[in-house]
Amino acid sequence: MFVHCSEMPIVTQVGFRFWDPARDVQVTDGLEVTARTVSTFSQTFKAFKTTSGNYAFHGLPGLHDVEYPEEFPAGPPARTRAKLIIEVKDIQRNFLPAAFLFDEELPLAYGGIYRSSVFEGMYPSVPPDSGSPLFYLLSAPTRQPMPGMAVVRCQLKDYDTDRPASHALIEIGVNGKKWFGMADKDGAAAIYFPYPPIDAAYSGTASPPVSISRSLRSRKWPLSIRIAYSPDSVELLAKEAIPELRSILRQHPAYIWPQDPAGPLVTAAVFDMDGELAYGHEVVLRTGTKSELYLQSVPTSP
Repeated sequence: MFVHCSEMPIVTQVGFRFWDPARDVQVTDGLEVTARTVSTFSQTFKAFKTTSGNYAFHGLPGLHDVEYPEEFPAGPPARTRAKLIIEVKDIQRNFLPAAFLFDEELPLAYGGIYRSSVFEGMYPSVPPDSGSPLFYLLSAPTRQPMPGMAVVRCQLKDYDTDRPASHALIEIGVNGKKWFGMADKDGAAAIYFPYPPIDAAYSGTASPPVSISRSLRSRKWPLSIRIAYSPDSVELLAKEAIPELRSILRQHPAYIWPQDPAGPLVTAAVFDMDGELAYGHEVVLRTGTKSELYLQSVPTSP
């Protein structure tokens, strides 16, 4: 990745392409992306936005020789290991803040955008229609409703402590696809995703034709809900206590209480909760008549 200035080109070594999985578009505006060195006297570096809407860094410690190759025509310098905390914040509050530990040798062995392994097992690193690795951002509960988009909301609470189930990872299954969201520090979450395709029987193309608006209002899909919640395993990296993404994705499935607790755990809680999505209506996950959905983390073997 090259950045041209008035004197000479600068070769930047760390760049990211941020993506909104709900709308399947690149996020190019409203982000503050920083890199902080992991040391006693940490330094913070702010990313700049490139002409293609990616976010990249230059001026990172130990990379001057790599970034200004014309000053060193004898050959490429030796690779150096960079250990950084990458933080992403959305000033428009559409997406949750994200942080992860970057520990790589630079310059990277490949050109272009950083190929993160953070989302392995979640969203793919390279979608079929894209030639570049993506860094996914998860919707915040403060995100404004979007026309034509489904949304599942919940306020998650820890069954044992009655405190917010912060940073729990929610997985929504609908029509053969999976969508993900994360609870914020207060346990609130919103998962946005496009409605499943409307088949011919509901699209107005059936014979005889039916009203599209009437058919959409009556369209429903079954949902499956699974939530991972292991609060003891979540690592907070940033000064503002932003959870490290890999530790979020390593959480284990938790018990979900779909009904008000009235008996032993084995008869009241489930790992997979069922729901229903109706076109044009928000889905709100709750435990019985309560306004919250209660979770209980599952002890793991040491």
